[in-house]
Amino acid sequence: MQKTTRFYFFTMLGIKLLVSFFILGFLIDQIDRYLSAYKEYTSVVITVLTTARTLGMMTIIAIAAYFIYSAYQYLTSKFYSVTKIPIHEAFFHGYIDLSYAYERLFLLGDEVDYDTKTKAVIVKTGNKIYYILVRDIFGKLQGEAKNDTWYICSKKKKEYGRVRYKKRVPIKNPIFENREYIKNIKIEENKEVLNYVCITGLRQNTFQNDQINTIYELESIIRKA
Repeated sequence: MQKTTRFYFFTMLGIKLLVSFFILGFLIDQIDRYLSAYKEYTSVVITVLTTARTLGMMTIIAIAAYFIYSAYQYLTSKFYSVTKIPIHEAFFHGYIDLSYAYERLFLLGDEVDYDTKTKAVIVKTGNKIYYILVRDIFGKLQGEAKNDTWYICSKKKKEYGRVRYKKRVPIKNPIFENREYIKNIKIEENKEVLNYVCITGLRQNTFQNDQINTIYELESIIRKA
């Protein structure tokens, strides 16, 4: 599972919260056992720790529910009915998002297909072919169209009035990556092939590039074609 995806983020967050849940439980037990004579002082501490423990468990349950919902959507999709890719592989290798994008775009073209190797959805409509690379990017995307390397940024901080990010994970420019894939497909006569990238992460797309879009933006683009 790539470290830049939302599923990786939620998995690690869930593990950390689960560990914290047991640690807080141990601390509460130890305070109650050895400092029972000072309850007038420790009661506030125990209340804070218990509240934090409860909120942590609620978050763990919410994460588990999100994974279950994503798995249900995948297992009932047209994509799964054809490919039969196991659910664990779908989570680890990005097929959950490919399936989701395929389902959303399925009825928008004269012909809609997918490529499991490149993780792309191909929409053919009129005299156009939309070759849409599907990527789960959880974080802020930074980069310029002319650069080979872009960055997925997180952990924002301010220094001297400027916004900076503590963590910057390099990725290959997905527009360039998709351009290479498009070169290798058989171009139909009188068809224009358009290079698009679909971002499926949960955060709002703030990247200023006409070829980088959310699934909702792509639906609007294709409908207007």
